[in-house]
Amino acid sequence: MLKAKPAGAFRPLPSLRLLMAALLTAGLVALLLWPPGPAQAQDGEPPVVENLRCIAETERVAFLWDDPEWSGGETHAYDYELNLPDGRSEAGRLIGINLLLRPGDYQAGTEAGMSVKAVYQLADESEAYSPAATLTCTVEE
Repeated sequence: MLKAKPAGAFRPLPSLRLLMAALLTAGLVALLLWPPGPAQAQDGEPPVVENLRCIAETERVAFLWDDPEWSGGETHAYDYELNLPDGRSEAGRLIGINLLLRPGDYQAGTEAGMSVKAVYQLADESEAYSPAATLTCTVEE
């Protein structure tokens, strides 16, 4: 006759225990070696806006960029200067947006340009500015 085991008497096989220990150890090692996330500039000067890109077509011009991180403050806004292919220019501040799109009727071969600075809000409520990132691109058909 088979004898029933009391509740809680389950014992995993020794090979299963070794496998569980190996997986736990591998997980801990992976956590220790995992990269620390997006690179951010340390205290000192705020970093330049990275990865400024342009899409210039006859019906629109768009500039976009990555949100920079800086341990000295939080990204609050972006100050920009824009030169459009039709000769118009503008300057302003974008809050919480890292894309600028201007529809139009632009001639192929003309140039658009942008300069953008990140505006950081510091702990004392003052602002710090990154150096300007600048890009010029040519309108394509």
